Amino acid sequence: MTRHYRRQSQLAFALALMLVLAGFAGTMRAMAQDATPVAQTEVLPVEDDSTTPVDAVETPVPTTDESTPEAADPGVDPASVIVDPTQEAGTPTATSAIVTVFAYLCATDPGNSDPVSAGCTAGSGVPYAATDNNGLNVTQSTDGSGSTSFASVVGASFDVIQQASAATSGYVPLGDGHLEVISLQGDTTLTFINVAKLETGRVQIVAGLCPTSEQSRTEWHSNQPSTFGAAAFSCGPNVGAVFTLSSDALSDGSWAIRIEADGTWRGYVPVGEYVVTSPDGFSTNLSVASAGLAVGVAITFVQQEDGTLLLEHFLCSDGIEGEYVEVDPAGDPDASCVPAATIAYVTDVAEGGPSTPILVAQNGSTPRSLKPGEYEVDSQNGLASGTASVIAGQTTTVRLLTVATTGAIAVDGFICPDGVTPTSQDEFATQCTEAWTGKTFTITPDAGVPFTMQTDGSGGASNDAVVPGAYSLSGSNVCGIFAGGIDASFGFNVTSGNTTGVSVYGCFDPDDGTGGNAAGGNASGGGNNNTGGNGSNTGNTIGGDGTGMSNSSNDLPYASNSASGVTALPNTGTGSDSSLPLMPLGIFFAAALMAGIGIRLRRHAI
Repeated sequence: MTRHYRRQSQLAFALALMLVLAGFAGTMRAMAQDATPVAQTEVLPVEDDSTTPVDAVETPVPTTDESTPEAADPGVDPASVIVDPTQEAGTPTATSAIVTVFAYLCATDPGNSDPVSAGCTAGSGVPYAATDNNGLNVTQSTDGSGSTSFASVVGASFDVIQQASAATSGYVPLGDGHLEVISLQGDTTLTFINVAKLETGRVQIVAGLCPTSEQSRTEWHSNQPSTFGAAAFSCGPNVGAVFTLSSDALSDGSWAIRIEADGTWRGYVPVGEYVVTSPDGFSTNLSVASAGLAVGVAITFVQQEDGTLLLEHFLCSDGIEGEYVEVDPAGDPDASCVPAATIAYVTDVAEGGPSTPILVAQNGSTPRSLKPGEYEVDSQNGLASGTASVIAGQTTTVRLLTVATTGAIAVDGFICPDGVTPTSQDEFATQCTEAWTGKTFTITPDAGVPFTMQTDGSGGASNDAVVPGAYSLSGSNVCGIFAGGIDASFGFNVTSGNTTGVSVYGCFDPDDGTGGNAAGGNASGGGNNNTGGNGSNTGNTIGGDGTGMSNSSNDLPYASNSASGVTALPNTGTGSDSSLPLMPLGIFFAAALMAGIGIRLRRHAI
């Protein structure tokens, strides 16, 4: 959940930065066996800005992650790589735009070569979650050709995240597994290159934002101790900042990487020498080795003449349908609300003139530095507005709420004859016709609390008040799940005002005498939901780390967690798959340092 960065938490962030910078040296020495040290850069002395009063400092909450980062990194909201950072936010139109996603599995990075010609194979059955600011929220898997398509519109912001799948076992997508298109200009093709894991290294960028009475600039720190001592800075994570990652190892040129809600970006990259440049042009060098980890910490100082306008957006199912604007809201929105992208229109009241469209990122939070003054903030469709006062050196929060009607889920359960495990939907429908009565299924949303549904005497169950979004279904003995004629093993989508029908099939082994062993995740239509019949269905929900896996079965870099509980700086991890205790690193950032899954992004006009 999006957090408010007020003075108390901002001061704590400064203390957290002191801890993480002082701890890099010892942590990186412990990683010497499997990680290339971060390039040494000159650490500039940090000014003691006495103009900022020292308020209460929160008690640091250390990370509790003591296991291998690859298996149990706590994780945060997914980071993103931007296809074209020169674009400006647009407004969704009525003109359709088709986004086609391709997935490839490659032994090594094919570079600029055609993936197939370079020996890569099509990634079949790889699920992708796509959203835009025009109401799209769909999860689909690639077909036998390694492709799938999503329908959006010209002008919409578009996000696609590769989900966890057995199809990509042993591979990691170059980048961070999340592609962001600021504004679709027409039909678009995006390609995800999944490379054998040991052929890559990892990059971690930690970005902080601090006001100052002196000149604005960015200071880079590496793994050496720092003199960042006085906690007199109202610091916070540099959320939404776009850094540039450059290297000869990146065949497609530089990447534009967006800093996320916990103040980090993590991704897999080809082995090589890299230059990371902050938005204001300050850079540092990083060296990435195979299975190694390179870390850079960027502290951006901003003159206090400016204030920060923090724009938030939530999509809610409870309440009266419409758009709402709240200035400096107290507390979090109600439990029916989830972060979502939108466009806010901001107008300087004193200057007048046309408003400025500002894209609120998919994680529901975007800060903007503005000179002090009064600003009018209008919702995307102009149905609500509010006036906010921006004060030098402080953050003013404006929350936009979109309340939409709920959807519904209708489940029909069927039992297959003993020992029968169909291999297609048609076979399920013709061979498995007996009602599955009294069966309890667990429905898991991508954000929220799981709930159960139990079938009645006719094998049916329904829930007529469901928040729109992505869901998955699980239960013991489940061997086939279909929604709208499509395999829903990896989840299905619920939209506002509509009922999503889900057909669920159960398979039983007549030899064990219990009828309780699931057919397993290998059955066609069963996905990987029910290994051994435990019906856990883990790994299918859209996570906050770009993997799409729930916490209980994530074997990728970091598990999905809500950002609402972030109270500690991220850990650097080990740079390999070996277990290494992680040290406490302070306040405010999510405990999640390790390289996230990534992507190789290519964009072509169809």
